[in-house]
Amino acid sequence: VDRARRFLHQPEIGRPLMIAGDFIVGFPGETDADYECTRDLLERVRFKNNFIFQYSPRPGTTAYKRIPDDVPDDVKRWRCNDLLALQSQHSNEISHQQIGSTLSVFVEGLSKRERKRAPKPANAVALTLAGRTMNDVPMVAATSAKRPQLSGRTDGDLIVCFDCPEGKAPDDLVGSIVNVRITDAHQLTLQGELA
Repeated sequence: VDRARRFLHQPEIGRPLMIAGDFIVGFPGETDADYECTRDLLERVRFKNNFIFQYSPRPGTTAYKRIPDDVPDDVKRWRCNDLLALQSQHSNEISHQQIGSTLSVFVEGLSKRERKRAPKPANAVALTLAGRTMNDVPMVAATSAKRPQLSGRTDGDLIVCFDCPEGKAPDDLVGSIVNVRITDAHQLTLQGELA
């Protein structure tokens, strides 16, 4: 990681190195010292995000057949929650560090928020919640006076949302790379404007 950061971390040109990972806590035989080493690794590396799970036996795996599941469930749960909280803090800090920077973003399409607002096709299957058909609930059309919001990713896999520029259709930008100045941040999503 240190070598990767030395050669690949280039925030001055809009290319901060972002690292993600996957962790399983409470694997059979995991000691308190092992767990502390895992936690220290998260502190040292400061991953942009992680998938963190507690170990659970899976039939058909080597561990299931040969290794006794000797870490108590409450210990697994505590360790998992502790790492999730630490990672959440790091993800939030890393996102907020991007505010003010300009990043290259590969435009993927409408943002998740915008897709939720879009009118549903006539042949869509209706969903009923609390006795109401969702087709009966008024939707805000994506074609309202407000410009549609687009979403894309940086080469470091950060998700960035920004408004489609006036005079452009969203499809005009999909598949292109644009520069976006980051104006706001949430734990896993950045907000910005075209630079």
